[in-house]
Amino acid sequence: MMRTDADEWRKVEEKELRMLKEMGVYVEEVLPEGRKAIGNRWVFEFKLDPDGGQPTYKGRLVAQGFSQVPFVDYDATFAPVAKSVSVRFVAVHSALKGWHLECFDATRAFLWGDLTRVIYMRYPPGYTSSSGIRGVWRLLKSLYGLKQASLIWYKLLRKVLEGLGFQRSEYDHAVFIYKRAWKGEDVHCLLAMHVDDGLAGCNSQGFLDFIKTEIKKHFGIKDLGPLRNFLGVQFEREKDTCELWIHQEMFIDSLLSDYDMVDCNAVKTPLDRDNPLGLATDVYPAIANLTVSFQRLVGSLLFLQLCSRPDISFAVLVLSQHTSAPEPRHFAAAKRVLRYLKGTKSYRLHYGGADCHLSFSGLSDADWAGDKMDRASISGFVWSLGGGPISWSAKKQNCIALSTTEAEYVALTRAIQEGIWLRHSLDQFQVKCPTPLVICTDNNGAKSLSANDSNHGRAKHIDIRYHFIRSHIESQLFVVNHTPGTENTADIFTKPLARVIFQSHVARLGLSAR
Repeated sequence: MMRTDADEWRKVEEKELRMLKEMGVYVEEVLPEGRKAIGNRWVFEFKLDPDGGQPTYKGRLVAQGFSQVPFVDYDATFAPVAKSVSVRFVAVHSALKGWHLECFDATRAFLWGDLTRVIYMRYPPGYTSSSGIRGVWRLLKSLYGLKQASLIWYKLLRKVLEGLGFQRSEYDHAVFIYKRAWKGEDVHCLLAMHVDDGLAGCNSQGFLDFIKTEIKKHFGIKDLGPLRNFLGVQFEREKDTCELWIHQEMFIDSLLSDYDMVDCNAVKTPLDRDNPLGLATDVYPAIANLTVSFQRLVGSLLFLQLCSRPDISFAVLVLSQHTSAPEPRHFAAAKRVLRYLKGTKSYRLHYGGADCHLSFSGLSDADWAGDKMDRASISGFVWSLGGGPISWSAKKQNCIALSTTEAEYVALTRAIQEGIWLRHSLDQFQVKCPTPLVICTDNNGAKSLSANDSNHGRAKHIDIRYHFIRSHIESQLFVVNHTPGTENTADIFTKPLARVIFQSHVARLGLSAR
């Protein structure tokens, strides 16, 4: 209220309160004896225009759910959201099939569901009760910030979609599938929901329009039209050639701006191969609020690598191990990743093309005893669909491997676990997968160990959970092939690489400037 644009924020507050009253979110009551009212606060932001236009003023009244009492004010709280892998699959599959791809946003999503618990909330800051000093709101509907708000919304959404004929995926509960006849045509529609953001791929534009109209009857939605931006990720599509590009150039620009690195010098790799985290003996400038700044930067990099930049996965893995007690050299290493992103911000994941089809294959690799602190090995894998990566991972192994073969075998197990989940998901999405699925490793010992126990003497100590892959190979659901180490793209997830090798693997991942 001390800003020069205070009148604009006051208009936002009044609009929000008017909307809450019109939707019947609360009734005014006197707080009963023995009950406590939870607090609330105003949250303000500028909503940025993806096209670079003028920002708009946004404000929301949010309940302080941290003061709710378990089993008094709420029970269960968990609500699923679409995995990043599922979002990519819906977009890639729809693009390669030439389907319609659209997205929408459910407006005031949490305010549509009815509360089953009696919750009292104090008046918003800056406003007073007309019922006296003990006047409060008794909430009738879910409100942003309540512990159970997301679960109430998910249950309402699921009820509406299943009433329209959708079936929930058993492998990602935030993905819904429609596969049946509609008005004389065979309709196939995939819908991924991330809280109140929806991404739909469908072979019928008429059905998409029908679904959005029906959803509007139950709660408000904002039709965002053909897919261009979803959850901070940009999508570019050439429908004639069935091609799709995924990138986050706008997010990278904002990161560079936040850390005053818009004019920094770019580097060719995200980590220094010889000193990934810098030298403890080097002198680094003091940084105010180092821990908070480092955690915020690593969190942003984690979001980036999960959505569109698999090439920084190993760097994020290394940095994230130091978020509890970072040093200036760790922050300098994180800023080196930003310098790498500065030079590669135009990189896009590419899928499809004139000669492309829904081919599905995987690569697995490991770096034995790669972590210098505890000598744990690093696992990495990538599964590709339609010519580009659909799922990838870089992760420390939970056990200490005694040999390269053992480390590669454990990594292969993790890769096949992900492949099984992907296969089941694709089967439920009515997408035909090749049988067997091919996964490649550059270690012949791990390949042999996955097929039989001829090395029993050297492998008898390996936990039985890692041997489950043998049954899947024997049933011919998977086949493990050998690939030369220089061609194993999963190597990029396990260790810092020299510039030439790193760039060759980035190209094989399908990452390049358009």
